[in-house]
Amino acid sequence: MRDSGAVDDLVEQALHTIERPYPRDVTDRVCQAIEGHPAWLPIYNDLVAASGKHAVNSAIGRTTLQLTGLESQGIHRAARSTLIKTYTELGRGPRSE
Repeated sequence: MRDSGAVDDLVEQALHTIERPYPRDVTDRVCQAIEGHPAWLPIYNDLVAASGKHAVNSAIGRTTLQLTGLESQGIHRAARSTLIKTYTELGRGPRSE
């Protein structure tokens, strides 16, 4: 990933638009915020053009995990965002359904 700083910035800004405590679908909501913001989507598209969609989306997932301080719950869900197909639920403590 060429510009992980730009991904960090995008995720950090998107997290400011999401209520706390963060919901289990926070990664999907970060992607929804990025795709819905007129200034953020072109940045995302430039990152994808430079590094590939998989690399950028993986970086978004990792950064969301790090910045929220949550843990992967190991539960994969279909995304509502059009930027990703699936996401892993995040939460506190051991996996719970």
